[in-house]
Amino acid sequence: MVKNKLVVKSRHPAALNLLKNHAPECVDDLAWPKDFRELLGQIIETKRIRVIAAGTPGVGKTCGAELLIRLLDLDAIWLRGIKGGGIDEIKEAVVAASMVSLEGKRRAIIIDEADSYSSHALNVLRGDTMEDDDVAFIIMCNDAAKIPDAVRSRYVHLRRK
Repeated sequence: MVKNKLVVKSRHPAALNLLKNHAPECVDDLAWPKDFRELLGQIIETKRIRVIAAGTPGVGKTCGAELLIRLLDLDAIWLRGIKGGGIDEIKEAVVAASMVSLEGKRRAIIIDEADSYSSHALNVLRGDTMEDDDVAFIIMCNDAAKIPDAVRSRYVHLRRK
């Protein structure tokens, strides 16, 4: 079973300190183009979070996801495709996210390096799963073309180069 966790990526301690001290507090603090910040603001207002953030490493995909989690006060389940997880990992996360948290918070499933998962595994994120507005879905990847069309068509796209 996937446990409710917020994973801090292994970085140099000084870098983690810098990230904590300079993390954006609001959407306007993100170093993103104005149209992206406006779109993210609209997504936050609807509270129906279905986002694919695509772009090269370092463009702020993770930073944007972490901001969404903080602003919407979500419990987050982080999955990292680079670790070689598969369909079972995604299914377990979906089941865990559908359960009410102890604090009564909404849940979020954040899939980092999603383009490392198989199409079969990512297709779990379509269908009935998408109808649950209490669960936020954020997919982060370098190449959105590797995300199945059936999934991509259900998400708002934020693409940075």
